Amino acid sequence: LVPGDPDPETGAIKSKVVYKRSVKRMVADLEAETIDFKKLSEDNPDDIVLYNLSEELKDLFNKFRTHVRKKYKDE
Repeated sequence: LVPGDPDPETGAIKSKVVYKRSVKRMVADLEAETIDFKKLSEDNPDDIVLYNLSEELKDLFNKFRTHVRKKYKDE
């Protein structure tokens, strides 16, 4: 939680949540996007562009996940 500047009228201090980078969260987020993209592609079987992008995203996700598993084992 990071405190913000006080409101000039009320004096209330608003805070905001700042997330630290998390390799585990990035892998999970990218996996979720990959799954959603695949479903979108399956729902539109005549759209070859969506299909190709879905395949490219799947390959990118696999490369990223493999890299993370090798290089960032503890995170």
